[in-house]
Amino acid sequence: MRLPALVLLAASALLTLTGCPKKPAVPNESIPLTEGVVRAGVYTHPGFGWSMKIPDGWRVKTKDEVSATRQKGLDAVQKNVDGPIDMTSTIELLYMQRDQFNQFTSTADAFDPAKDGSYADNQQDLVQVILKTYADTGMKVRHELRTEVIGGVKFNVMDATLLSPDGEKVILHQRMYDALFGTRSLTVSLNWNNDTARDALVQAWSASTFSTPSAPHP
Repeated sequence: MRLPALVLLAASALLTLTGCPKKPAVPNESIPLTEGVVRAGVYTHPGFGWSMKIPDGWRVKTKDEVSATRQKGLDAVQKNVDGPIDMTSTIELLYMQRDQFNQFTSTADAFDPAKDGSYADNQQDLVQVILKTYADTGMKVRHELRTEVIGGVKFNVMDATLLSPDGEKVILHQRMYDALFGTRSLTVSLNWNNDTARDALVQAWSASTFSTPSAPHP
């Protein structure tokens, strides 16, 4: 099972429960990224042909912050799967946040259907592990699966609403997009707890462009 995208998703939610230290403001353009670059307020990734404008007031995370996010998600997911989770082929791309609850994450992962099997079947398995991981934190989850076209690319989408243990309070809204480009997948997660942040995230991501559109592999 391909788990790196799940680690990203779980980490994003868990950080809202534990909090994260505030960082001093640093120009987004000066923060080095593993892949891709931010110039004039726009993130671009040549491999995916992806460009996205960073919303005003949102801060790009540093590599150290991203590494901490990865480890938190890895620790949460590991107890729900057999064997170690291999993250060697996972590359963190653009991570940004408005505050503790309102964040954007994206990763690239290797996935070769010839060796790894059906991409669609893999996604179905991931959903079950996601729900189990959230349940272990005591949260209740409402979720819906669908597809959406962004910049000419058809993405699988999981909409999730994370609720308090009694189901009365909404903690976080989360939306994960995933598509396969040849033998590499792009996974994007939008997280928000208010309408203003939701609108900023959805508008920025929905306006993304891809110079090499590709549909998910069956």
